[in-house]
Amino acid sequence: LVPDWGNKCFHCGSDQHTRDKCEKFEKMMASANPGVTDKKKWKPPEGYKSAIGRARDAARGEQRRR
Repeated sequence: LVPDWGNKCFHCGSDQHTRDKCEKFEKMMASANPGVTDKKKWKPPEGYKSAIGRARDAARGEQRRR
């Protein structure tokens, strides 16, 4: 539902890196999971919406208006 997303970062939408290399995503996840050192067990903060999630919601809203 997100045309032309390509290889952008799912967290911030940058086309310069992907989410696994996103410093903002790393900081957000580290602060949301204090004391959890295993990144596989990290969970996003409550209410978190990624850039691709926001773009997907916008695309769905655009489809509904048609």
